[in-house]
Amino acid sequence: MGLSEEAMLKDLKDIIDNKSIRTLFQPIINLKTAEILGYEALSRGPKGSSLESPLKLFSLAKRHNMLFNLEQLCREKALLNTQNIEEGNKLFLNIDPGVIYDSNFKAGTTKEIINNISISQNDIVIELTETTCIDDFQGFRLALNHYTDQGYQIAIDDTGAGYSGLQSIVSISYNYIKLDRSLVMNIDQDPVKQALLETFMRFAKKINSKVIAEGIETVAELDILIQMGVDYGQGYLIARPDASISKKLDISDYILAKNNEKNFLSPKYIVGNIASKSLTVNIDSKVNRVKKIFKEDPKLFSLAVLEDEKMVGLVTRNQFLDTEIDQFKGIDSMVKAKTLVVDFNTSIEELLDKVTKRNLRDLYDCVIVTQDNKYFGTVSIKDILSFFQQLNLNQEIENNVFNNFSKQIVM
Repeated sequence: MGLSEEAMLKDLKDIIDNKSIRTLFQPIINLKTAEILGYEALSRGPKGSSLESPLKLFSLAKRHNMLFNLEQLCREKALLNTQNIEEGNKLFLNIDPGVIYDSNFKAGTTKEIINNISISQNDIVIELTETTCIDDFQGFRLALNHYTDQGYQIAIDDTGAGYSGLQSIVSISYNYIKLDRSLVMNIDQDPVKQALLETFMRFAKKINSKVIAEGIETVAELDILIQMGVDYGQGYLIARPDASISKKLDISDYILAKNNEKNFLSPKYIVGNIASKSLTVNIDSKVNRVKKIFKEDPKLFSLAVLEDEKMVGLVTRNQFLDTEIDQFKGIDSMVKAKTLVVDFNTSIEELLDKVTKRNLRDLYDCVIVTQDNKYFGTVSIKDILSFFQQLNLNQEIENNVFNNFSKQIVM
């Protein structure tokens, strides 16, 4: 049987009087560079007590108009435990929107503590929890200006699950938008959530805000968030809350490996990046010249044929070495005009798709690459295979990193 409200209220008063709040820190990591952005300070009641749970603790304080006193204590304890936070890392402090209006909050208690520790006001993020409905957005925005003018940054927590929702984001300029766990959970399996996330990200970019995905618990969730380009992540998979400050996270190498894979397949890896300015022949060349070129380079399967720098087509090794041809005849009648030609900016994924759809007899023909409708170079089958060999190497490295990481989290 649980304690009565009166008994829990007494425990709450004792906690505040004795300053017996514990502070845990959960890191927030950059999902592109694997660098730690900062830490969210999470407050807990005395271990093993009836008010250890933050939900019970803060709900009770709110019911009995003691929220300001409790949050002030939590901020104080969090700030005093930041001695191991490196310069430049952010400290996210949870604050109920209702406290922002409180005149006592503007008295400068937090600033007094900051003046006596190493952390800068510019590295403190006021994280507004959406547990209280914001009725007057204009007044609330003016109240927030008091803190942003001093250098504090602002984040909105639980986006997508709280009272204010999109109206809050539209009405107030937040530095960080933290997505609620309900939007992150199983996002790898839910196209609707993915579409919603894309909308949040486009909007955040337009208002110069960064998106933080909260509650990441599975590798599959992390993978899709990285793939979609989410700025930052937080959750049990990244690191559990702890009283100590984690400066190096086990998952960092995995995040870097996933980004390397993503970059390797990104649009910037285009055909032009693997094309080479190989030897070409003019349309007025003679058979004996082309035959000599093929004999001197046994690895050459085809040659690009140009006329005034423009593509005409290809001539192939088999045409010249396996057939008796008049040595002084022109090559114009032997040109394959129907050959694969792609633009410089074509993605390598698209190139592979086009190559595999060719007829078997054309498989080893080089691919012609053009830029501004002029010949740029060629891509051989060897070039394509080399590219994907490197991709497989990256995949093997990533798998090794992931396996090592998996062993660590299991242990």
